[in-house]
Amino acid sequence: MASGKEGADNYALASRIIYRILFVIAICIALMFVVFVLLKKLLIGIVSVLFDGDYEHKVVAWVVNLFGNMFHDAFGLNKPSTEWIPHTDKWSDKLTYATENSGMSLLTFLFIAFIVLVIVYIVTIIMRHHKGEMAPFLNDIESRRMRRAIIRKIDAGYINRSGDDRGNKKKYSKLDKKVQRHIRRRLKVKINTNIPKGYPMPVKQYHIRLRRGRTTKITNKILNYIKDLHTELTDITNGISFDQMKTERNNRYYIFEGSQEKELKEAPSVVKKREEMTQADNGTIESGGRNDIYTFPLEILSEDKDKIAKQRRKAKQFADDNQGTIDMHLASIGLQVEPKDPEVGNSAIEYMYGTRFTTATKSNDEIKESLEKALNIIGVTVYTKAKDLVINVPIPEKKRIPVDGEEIIRKVFDNEVEDPTHAVLGQGIDNKPLDYPFSEAPHTLIAGTTGSGKSVLSKFFLISMLAKTTPEELRMQIIDPKYIDFVPFEKSPFNFSNVITDIKNDAVPFMKYLVILMEERFKMFKEKAGGTENLVEYNEWAVENKEEKIPYIVVFIDEVADMMNQVQDEIEEPIQRLGQKGRAAGIHLIMSTQRPSREVITGLIKANLPTKLALSVGSDVDSRIILGTNGAEELNGKGDMLFSPDGSIPQRAQGANITRKQLNAVFDALSEKFEKPIYPDYHAKVAREEAKENGEEYDEEASEGFAAVSSLQQSRLEVDNENELNQDSASEEGINRRKTESERTESEKSKLQEAITKREENKRKRQNGEEINTQEEKPKIQIDTNALIRDKDKQSNNEQIKETKSKSTSEMLGL
Repeated sequence: MASGKEGADNYALASRIIYRILFVIAICIALMFVVFVLLKKLLIGIVSVLFDGDYEHKVVAWVVNLFGNMFHDAFGLNKPSTEWIPHTDKWSDKLTYATENSGMSLLTFLFIAFIVLVIVYIVTIIMRHHKGEMAPFLNDIESRRMRRAIIRKIDAGYINRSGDDRGNKKKYSKLDKKVQRHIRRRLKVKINTNIPKGYPMPVKQYHIRLRRGRTTKITNKILNYIKDLHTELTDITNGISFDQMKTERNNRYYIFEGSQEKELKEAPSVVKKREEMTQADNGTIESGGRNDIYTFPLEILSEDKDKIAKQRRKAKQFADDNQGTIDMHLASIGLQVEPKDPEVGNSAIEYMYGTRFTTATKSNDEIKESLEKALNIIGVTVYTKAKDLVINVPIPEKKRIPVDGEEIIRKVFDNEVEDPTHAVLGQGIDNKPLDYPFSEAPHTLIAGTTGSGKSVLSKFFLISMLAKTTPEELRMQIIDPKYIDFVPFEKSPFNFSNVITDIKNDAVPFMKYLVILMEERFKMFKEKAGGTENLVEYNEWAVENKEEKIPYIVVFIDEVADMMNQVQDEIEEPIQRLGQKGRAAGIHLIMSTQRPSREVITGLIKANLPTKLALSVGSDVDSRIILGTNGAEELNGKGDMLFSPDGSIPQRAQGANITRKQLNAVFDALSEKFEKPIYPDYHAKVAREEAKENGEEYDEEASEGFAAVSSLQQSRLEVDNENELNQDSASEEGINRRKTESERTESEKSKLQEAITKREENKRKRQNGEEINTQEEKPKIQIDTNALIRDKDKQSNNEQIKETKSKSTSEMLGL
């Protein structure tokens, strides 16, 4: 839809102008209809009574003659003429003629002009729809209503709506009234709905613009009126998140932007122009078994090869066209350089020049500014790399090369990739895939403004994690406060729990649950596996001892700003604890926001999320908040990114596109291959732990979470516990026995020491690159987990069986 955006904007401007003309003509027609039709006889009668006797002419003539004679006698002046005084005795006849002839002719003309303009207006609306804009008429109506609502909300209307509890109206100064007039005249609201390039569904975009005042006093007062406008806009639009205020055009305009995904239909002509996605054949496997290592057919993510080739030719021509201009410009400013072959990336061209020397030193910023003027392109970046001068020129949107999702995943995953959190982010300027194991992050912050492609990029790299792993190795939890962006993920068999959309009631307990789960995993590392240091070592121990491995957990939070606005005090503590210790336990956070302000990206979040991924932002201030350096403000949007793993130098890349149709196809394939897992009852777990901390008793059976365990869970738990209960009931002593750490036999201590020694030996072999023999039989340590429970009330046999069953349920759901 990007290709038709300029045309759609032109038609939108035309339709808005025509609408204003129609509004004026409609008022004129209404007034003339009242005068010439409805009140015709009444007006003629009034005019006849007032003017037909020519009384007005006689009175005015008498006054003129009176004063004329007085001045003539006193000063000798000539007597004034009375011919200029109009006669009114025929005004009723003239009004009758005007209403019957020329007036009705004018009314007829205006009516015809109104009909013609209505037809032209309808044509502009149709053309806007044809160019890719959806529901343009409804958007225009909503924009006018929203403008009126904003003016009322900030109390800048004609009517004074302010007042205290006693009903006293606020008295405005002259400066306030000037500011209110300025806001009414200069406030512009535009609403546009289309499918931006790189998005899976229509996006409704809100753009509110207000021009600054003519004087500093007025400007400061305007800022006072709109300082909280972004939050007021959220109320006006019923929950849509808006960016904080931005400026453009040398601070001449104040901008507020927001967006919302919508379920709308495209025009048939637009659907015909859109590319048809390559359908994946789930029943076939390419020769050589290429798909054997993948959990779903990667062809689902493929792009049109012909389009890629066509766009690559356009990009190459674009690079060649600019090469000579750049060479000549560098020479004109005194730089002697040796050009190298440029790298044609998906969204930018990278020109490289050998060692340069000059009699006058030129900074990279000076070269950048002069090149932008020479090329007439905004967003050029200049930096040095290994003594080379590197010039990065963005490719226009119409000439960008789509990223083939299938191709870049194969380039990475056809090799030996073992980490379940390994993801493919996109394609770099050097045309090599940008990939990264998020377990090394250990936690990641993603930020970019509206339209930067943040959601699409996130969906793609999350899907890439699932291409080669299993639900036993990786669990994923999505927290989506916007409700609609991650709906297809509800079907994922990799889910740790259902997609969370309720921040207060679900997200906060879940984050607290992760902290509890993290501590339980550390306890397992120490007590069960002989003191392993992290999840990798524990899973190696589990394989050697034929125990069940523990999966990684990746938690993706789509909009941190909503979470921080609602529950900052409750959520910062679990984020801090997970940020400090979650990596070793295999729990990794990926937090995303479209509002990269200091209020959202607090110092605590920045400190605990060292890996940064920045997309297009509005200013260099936002870029520094995210990356600690400039650069993100120069990105082109639609997936153009800078990725800085663990604080390293940012790498530029272009993200791949993934549509909702592709997402549904991926999860349909995964659902056929893997069963949906049993979800833990994290609400009950958190409530139980908090009750223990407060010294209270927690009734599991009375809790909603316990009662809501599915019949499938109950069936599986009953089967698992049946043998255990039969064995326990055979011996009352086996049920009541509670061994503590100090009561272990010398044999158990010996085996424990042997396991610890073996683990250290394996660790040494891994560091030296030696092969570890996993086939030899390992000593098994049988540790009675009942030693971790203290039965202070000496409960009866039935109560202990119930406790054992409850404990087994909790352990199963927790892992």
